[in-house]
Amino acid sequence: MKALSDAGNLDFKNDNEKLLAVENILAPDKCYKFPLSLDKRNLTFQTSWLNKYKWLAYSAKEKGAFCKVCVIFSPRYAGPGARIIIIIDAIIWLGRQGLALRSHRVSAGPLTLSSSHNEGNFKELLKLLCNNNDKLFESSAKNATYHSPCIQNEIISICNKFILKEISTKVKASPFFSVLADERSDVGNIEQLSIAIRFIDMESETIAKEILASLQDLDLNLMRGQGYDGAPSMSGHVKGVQSRIRELYSTALYVHCSSHCLNLMISEACEIRDIRNSLHTISSVCDFFTPPKKRQLFIRTFDDIDSNNPKKKLKRFCPTRFIERQQSVRLFIELYEVIFAALESYVSSKEKDSSDAENFLQAITKPQFLISIQCLFNYTYDFSKILQKINLDLREVMNRAKDIVEILTNIRENVDEKFHDIYKKVKEIANLFRIEIFKPS
Repeated sequence: MKALSDAGNLDFKNDNEKLLAVENILAPDKCYKFPLSLDKRNLTFQTSWLNKYKWLAYSAKEKGAFCKVCVIFSPRYAGPGARIIIIIDAIIWLGRQGLALRSHRVSAGPLTLSSSHNEGNFKELLKLLCNNNDKLFESSAKNATYHSPCIQNEIISICNKFILKEISTKVKASPFFSVLADERSDVGNIEQLSIAIRFIDMESETIAKEILASLQDLDLNLMRGQGYDGAPSMSGHVKGVQSRIRELYSTALYVHCSSHCLNLMISEACEIRDIRNSLHTISSVCDFFTPPKKRQLFIRTFDDIDSNNPKKKLKRFCPTRFIERQQSVRLFIELYEVIFAALESYVSSKEKDSSDAENFLQAITKPQFLISIQCLFNYTYDFSKILQKINLDLREVMNRAKDIVEILTNIRENVDEKFHDIYKKVKEIANLFRIEIFKPS
């Protein structure tokens, strides 16, 4: 390999000159004296490194070393390298967003920045990334546009290899792993095999270091507690984050987040069949009234029944936080009359999906549903809010927890009396909405 121009003084006229630069060394002439480093060690760049590391380049103008490929294919040189970088960026972005690159109507022809037609996500994103640089793509040869479907698929395949390599590195660092596999048909009815690997995440040390680094301005010897969820990587007593921090600061006792514990407890209790079905019904009804047309019907019905109430919208279920679900259920119970009337009105409208409204109407008038919603979250909602207060007081939490335990114990000891009260309340609702109460089969 022979030395060419300084890496800071490149001016490529064509792709052949770029190829020549890739195959040779980019460095100043042999008489150049490399500057010493600014620290006390007085180190200097070694010419031998350019032969040893083929990707390395040096610029006397910039007084530093660079990656040769990055310099040659920098976007400032409007050529294949610049185009490829933009194309790769576009494909990675669309992949991360889960967006299709093209549709069946998009042609594989040249990119035209002045075109007013929608050429699909990929080409439209390329236009944006080009920043109105017409020459970047329109000056390319017809056989070197690099944005054909074939090239797109090849780049996606390369990205896939990088992702698999990163996952494999993590799996290799784990002491154990297991494999899960399943098949399912895609939109073209072609069987696709999905393979999942579950492994022990060894990143707890990194997380622990990040936590401690974020607290470096504090005296960590005064730390007396740490709280996370129950994930093994966080709560593990051997290699978890909490154990790694306690190795350094023994007084930082680990406590599983109390609010998260309450969420897990409520989630487990909601696995009772009738309770689970009732929650699913409430969630489905909330989703049903989400589209604008149905939401307007709900608001009109609301105004006819109770125009002074500011709560004119159902709250959709939160998939993770049960305190949010509790708010959704409480609001559903409060607006039951409006929901009932809105569903009746939609059934009579004879819309295409009026049968869905009829199914929901039948579901929310079943005795099992009416009884279940009277049992949901009656005692834990206020407690959940207390656990998330900024000025949380331990004594208040303990006293409230004891009160809830006493209430639940009393209900168990007097279950017949308590159920009679629930049945009486349900009977009143049933009479109001002409619902027949019957013994479930």
